[in-house]
Amino acid sequence: MKMENNLIQQKWMIRAQKMMKTMALFLVISIISANTLSLETIGGGLWKVNYTTNAAIGKFQFDVLGTSVINAYGGDAYENNFLISADNSTVMGISLTGSTIPVGSGVLTILTLSEIPETIINIIILDGNDNPLDFTFTPGGFPAEFQFNQSTLQSPYFFKEVT
Repeated sequence: MKMENNLIQQKWMIRAQKMMKTMALFLVISIISANTLSLETIGGGLWKVNYTTNAAIGKFQFDVLGTSVINAYGGDAYENNFLISADNSTVMGISLTGSTIPVGSGVLTILTLSEIPETIINIIILDGNDNPLDFTFTPGGFPAEFQFNQSTLQSPYFFKEVT
């Protein structure tokens, strides 16, 4: 009887291990395929809007908080014949020919900003059939010294010696 119980316990342990591996794989796939936008500094007031999408993008609109958007251009939106527009804090992109930005990841567009941005909000992204896609902003790409929107007057504190 004890041996039979041990075999049953071993089978359950093997099943539990398989379920845990399957759940971990599902979690990794979910993270990889999540629809996200992020900002990455290029320098000189230029910022990449990076994206990851599991569906083709037909239109996009978002607001950049904490700065003014001076210009928006380039990236995969431009490569896929999107008309890109920037007005104050809002960025919009739409294809007049019906083309889409394919599934995957890359640089959605490049922004010229007046200051270091805080975040991207009010994200509206539609697929090629005008169905909404659920996107989130993922922080990252900010200069480490100024990640929390510190004053540039504090910058001397980051240097031990200035020559």
